[in-house]
Amino acid sequence: MKHVTAAERVAATTRTPSAGRIVAAAFSLWGLHLPRFTLLALVTSLPAIAYTWLVEAEGVVAGLLDFVCSGLTAAAVVHGVFQLLAGRRASVSECLGTALRHLLSVLAASLLIAVCVGLVPGGLAYLLGRAMGPAGLVFGGLLAATLYAAVAVTIPALVTEGCTVSEAIERSAELTRGARLKVLGALLVALIVPAVVELVVPRLFVDVALAPAVARGVELGFIVVRAAGTALVGITGAVTYHELRTAREGMSREALAEVFE
Repeated sequence: MKHVTAAERVAATTRTPSAGRIVAAAFSLWGLHLPRFTLLALVTSLPAIAYTWLVEAEGVVAGLLDFVCSGLTAAAVVHGVFQLLAGRRASVSECLGTALRHLLSVLAASLLIAVCVGLVPGGLAYLLGRAMGPAGLVFGGLLAATLYAAVAVTIPALVTEGCTVSEAIERSAELTRGARLKVLGALLVALIVPAVVELVVPRLFVDVALAPAVARGVELGFIVVRAAGTALVGITGAVTYHELRTAREGMSREALAEVFE
């Protein structure tokens, strides 16, 4: 039986983007190159890690900083994903260089997306929840999911096409139009992994008395595992953009990889 690579799964050009193809390729790339992508996520998440250790682990600022660092991870991961899908190799330094070249625009886009997808629907859900009960909360959740699917490939578009933040958001909305349920489904599968880790892993040590050094080691291990989950989400976003470009516009994997040359 012929082995089908992650690149071949995504490269097949069809008129309809496939959520299954996105998920399969994303998890394949993540599993095969886990150390590299986890390292990228750790480096790009250093500001958020430092804030949670030195200031506080929860709160609006911590949440926004985490979201912004996830955007930097996504920018770095795009480079690596496109090179791998084209059968090439990309060093960690090259991936980080791509993120740094677009640092300001990625920061601006991440903050804007955090406000539009998180704060605005969250505030609306709170107000409607008080006025309408559970129905208001459901409405806020659906609004957030719809907006998230529409802007899901903003960072890959920003990095790949060299456009402005507003143009990248418009480009994401254009590419995902008519396929947002599939895009949302693929991203939700990727989001489940870090969500489960954050819920389950801490509970394993709730009633366990650990020495301070061991406790610090557990915390560091949790940070690494969380970084791996962040990398998976970034990979899925990059593969989603790749799938949309190849499926809808006939772009080849080689042409997308050459953008970074």
